[in-house]
Amino acid sequence: SGAFLDDCVAHLASLGEWSVAECLEMATARPRALLGLPPVDLEAGCPADLVLYESRPGMPFRVVETLVAGERAK
Repeated sequence: SGAFLDDCVAHLASLGEWSVAECLEMATARPRALLGLPPVDLEAGCPADLVLYESRPGMPFRVVETLVAGERAK
């Protein structure tokens, strides 16, 4: 698909059927489970890529910053 994950999550959340947290889980944890991959825990010392987003009622879903291996992505 040519759609970005944040756009897909934003669209799903805009439907009003699920919370943003539920939409994020549908886009991350559930596909891992369907593929038979173990869940990933976020703990001190574990590698992680993170996306910081902003979501306010009536405003577009917006990615604020992305960290890849602890570094700001460009």
